[in-house]
Amino acid sequence: MALRQDIKELIQLNALRFDRTLDVSEGSPFYKQVVVPLLDALGSDPLTTPTRTFVEDRIRQEYPSLNIDEGSPFADMVTTPLALTLGALKEQTLRAKQRQSVRRPELLTEADGDDLMANWFVEREYGQYSTVVGRLFFTNPTFVNVAPVTQFSTTTGLNFFPTTPQAVTAETMSAQRFGDLYYADFYLRAQAPGSAYEIESGQLTSVRDIPNVSRVTNPSRATPGSSKESNTQLVSRGRRALTERSTTNSRGIEARLNTVFPSINRIQVVGYNDPEMQRDLMTGGGQGAVKAAGKAFVFGTFVLFFSGWEDRGLLGTDKIAVGMDVILNYGKLL
Repeated sequence: MALRQDIKELIQLNALRFDRTLDVSEGSPFYKQVVVPLLDALGSDPLTTPTRTFVEDRIRQEYPSLNIDEGSPFADMVTTPLALTLGALKEQTLRAKQRQSVRRPELLTEADGDDLMANWFVEREYGQYSTVVGRLFFTNPTFVNVAPVTQFSTTTGLNFFPTTPQAVTAETMSAQRFGDLYYADFYLRAQAPGSAYEIESGQLTSVRDIPNVSRVTNPSRATPGSSKESNTQLVSRGRRALTERSTTNSRGIEARLNTVFPSINRIQVVGYNDPEMQRDLMTGGGQGAVKAAGKAFVFGTFVLFFSGWEDRGLLGTDKIAVGMDVILNYGKLL
């Protein structure tokens, strides 16, 4: 059953299609003489009217002689049970209507948001885990191994764990020295996704279940992390993804890259005639025309050159000559 508001707007719209000079606003003669009687004939709207009021109005329309006042036998046996039953159905209907709209994403559960955006093949991003290298220092080289349950921590309570079992032998550690201490490095992942785990260097301070550790640190900053998308963020990304996803236009490039590489924070698409576009331009270094290219060997002040390509000019008379500059991309002095 359509809502009364929808029916009212439909009547007004079609009246204007028939005659655009009509005044169909509320309070106008047309509204009072046409719209109101039609709405009254339809009865109460079950989705916007209190359930008990709707039930009583419908019963009075069909059986005006019945006593359905509150407290009457009919009300106790029919009206009240029916109102309770239809009330539950009304709530589910309103909830289903709400689940079909992205206008208010904050009213959706995560499961509802996932199901709704799946209609456009957009999936929620569950966040990125920060990773970091944890370094353990020892006074003497020793064998040390860590398991995925070995906990590295910061002073603020952020925990990191090895991604896989890892081990460093005493022989390997003997070649890894910093000052008077020997160290071993281990690859760690944050306990949970989120930017809170983007720790700076030196913020790891402790480790569990590893004996004889002199000091714990992380020599470099952790990689960026991100939190799980909220419904609002998911819907916003879905709106941008509802476009052609080929890489022939800026919107398609953004949608494609954000899908394949979710860790990207910002994208700027540069194309034809943009000042940043340098793909189709070749600029020289001011050193003159290139006459030949190939392999060269340097012996003191002499160069042994094997030409793989030469530009001898239009007449074919240009040749490599003494005094020309030789630019080495890579070379070795013999």
